[in-house]
Amino acid sequence: MFADDQQQTITVTHPFSPHCGQSYMLIKKMNKGGKDRVICLDGDGNIQHFQAAWTNYQDGDSCGVATEAGFPICGDFRFEDLNMLAKLLCDLGGV
Repeated sequence: MFADDQQQTITVTHPFSPHCGQSYMLIKKMNKGGKDRVICLDGDGNIQHFQAAWTNYQDGDSCGVATEAGFPICGDFRFEDLNMLAKLLCDLGGV
């Protein structure tokens, strides 16, 4: 667990998750089955776990670092990023 001043809250961002928009206290990040996962506590003290790519979690590694344009630089693209890119391409007349 983190000291009180180091507690980190993450929010589920995946649009099809029933937990989308909900925030949780981060306990730790781990890799399971080749996927980064975050282990969290909900408001009732229950343990929850999610794929890190389905949350706003960023740990500073190469997958968590955003480029100057503000997009993740790994293969797990978030829905809202792809949706924004599609809208941009439509606005430019490219799609």
